Amino acid sequence: MKATTNYKSTNGGHLIAKLIATVVLLSAFALAKADNADFAEGRVLVKLRPAASLMRSSNPLPGIASLRPLDPNATAARSADTATWFVADLDANLDVDSALDMLAERDDVEFVEPDYIVRAPGQVSGQMTGSSMNDPAAGDQYALTKIQAEAAWQINGGSANVIVAVVDTGVQLDHPDLQSQIWRNNGETMNGIDDDGNGLIDDVRGWNFISNTNNPSDDQNHGTHVAGIIAAVRDNQVGIAGAADVTIMPVKVLGSDMSGPTSGVIEGVRYAMNNGASVINLSLSSASPSQAFQDMVDEAASRNVVVCAAAGNAGQDVVEFPAGFDSVIAVGATDSGDNLANFSNAGPGIELVAPGVQILSTVRGSNYETMDGTSMATPYVAGVAALIRSAEPNLTAAQVRDRLKTTADDLGNSGYDQLFGNGRINAARALGAAGQPTPPNGTPTPVSGNDDSFEDNDTHEAAKPIQPGSHNLMGNDDDWFSMSVSGYFAIDVQSDAGDLDLFVFEADGTPIGSSESETSFEFVEGFSESGTIFIAVSPYEGQTAAYTLTIETEGMDSFDEPGFEDDTFGFDDDEYGFEDDLGGFDDLGLDLSDNTLIVPVTCGVGAMQMMAAMIVGCIGLGAASRRRTVRRMRK
Repeated sequence: MKATTNYKSTNGGHLIAKLIATVVLLSAFALAKADNADFAEGRVLVKLRPAASLMRSSNPLPGIASLRPLDPNATAARSADTATWFVADLDANLDVDSALDMLAERDDVEFVEPDYIVRAPGQVSGQMTGSSMNDPAAGDQYALTKIQAEAAWQINGGSANVIVAVVDTGVQLDHPDLQSQIWRNNGETMNGIDDDGNGLIDDVRGWNFISNTNNPSDDQNHGTHVAGIIAAVRDNQVGIAGAADVTIMPVKVLGSDMSGPTSGVIEGVRYAMNNGASVINLSLSSASPSQAFQDMVDEAASRNVVVCAAAGNAGQDVVEFPAGFDSVIAVGATDSGDNLANFSNAGPGIELVAPGVQILSTVRGSNYETMDGTSMATPYVAGVAALIRSAEPNLTAAQVRDRLKTTADDLGNSGYDQLFGNGRINAARALGAAGQPTPPNGTPTPVSGNDDSFEDNDTHEAAKPIQPGSHNLMGNDDDWFSMSVSGYFAIDVQSDAGDLDLFVFEADGTPIGSSESETSFEFVEGFSESGTIFIAVSPYEGQTAAYTLTIETEGMDSFDEPGFEDDTFGFDDDEYGFEDDLGGFDDLGLDLSDNTLIVPVTCGVGAMQMMAAMIVGCIGLGAASRRRTVRRMRK
């Protein structure tokens, strides 16, 4: 049986062909050569069949100057039933195309492919120095708010026992926001001897697979930036805060040009795995689906390691590799408004998204810069995975991955979609924080103050229980309330002046609806089976005012407030923007067209409940909000 080969075709697509005839091989590699595929010269990756693996490291194949196993344990003592990947350094007179042709013809070769080049898809978009910052710099780290990091830290802020490998351009080892987080190999000392017997001398703080030295320092910035997103020291009055207080293992596999061979990345992943990393961050990608790389990440998953990788920055509907492999979490990037970043790859295979635009983090020179990229989104996912592993160390990698997906904040179309995958990560929900809703887009930054009897209730964590009925309150700051409800409810906010917005959430943080009109009246109705909902009333751009919060639940009489009539459809045509016919809605901007609300109509139900049931059952209507979209009943 002839070997399987892997090559890149001229049309930019990806081809993995099982080639039987020599004429097919010649045709295929002529394409690869013409396309000038992105791979290292002078070597190829070869997977030898088990029997051949036992002898070839000391007896190289014809045309091969040397064979080096990608697995350092792949020696002549290996069992005869294990195939082995090797880096094959070619004779000086043999080019890559010719080597692929020759090796694919051999019976002792199971698979052969070029040593593809991978790159880090991140870019600098601005900068600032660390000397002017305090930790945490909340105004500059919107991503921590988006992923609900502070609420998660109340449960578990991380553990030094959890090691996250940053397989990248290296890390500035003495950065003031990182130096206390850097991994140390306790089996090794700086003495010129391989104390731990792993074949690497003095790998005390990681390894450099570019220069094959024990110095994994960053010569580019990318890896240091990634490391800071994951684990910059929190509450040290310096710089920024990372997503998790965990240990960073620097593994350098990319050079100063942000690129490196697949073989080096594979060695880096194996090094991380063999030295205790339980989460591996791969903010790098290639358009070529290396079989050797897939075998490596598949092995990592089988050994209970969570592997997160960047989907790529080409703005295309295709997930690059290694993110495109099934055993890897593929991460796309969003901006501060939860929109998919215009550079982010998406499409089939995208699993999660995280903030990746204008992300502030550590860089060389003990400084800080902002960068854009799926490279910046991926470490947020890795950081939350590390929090989960800190809080629940007995979870398997598959369980951690499932937790990340099932607790993500749904974006885009309901459920999984090919833009946002399973949604944007939510650290608080991933750690089981009850009632930690993520405010919808456009919610103003919380304003604090003591203005009514429910204070202090300026955040969702401090939400105060409230009962149905009418409550006279002061809207000088954000007011959060919780209420027990099972079934239909309707809530309105009426202010004398100013502009207050109304938001309603399920107990798990899922938005039920919001009303953000430019009038002095806001209204949300819904149906919840969760047992508890959260209500937030927020001043828009500082427009504070006294207000009346009125809440009706199933079984109560209709609202006593002005603006509602007791006829069949329940609304009149006054200033609040409701008309009295079945057409029902005018310029308030309520949009039911993309939602399904099922409200049972039973004897004794209030007039407004009957109206809601009839409208939703019969028609779908919508109108544009004058400022922001009014979200209705996302279940």
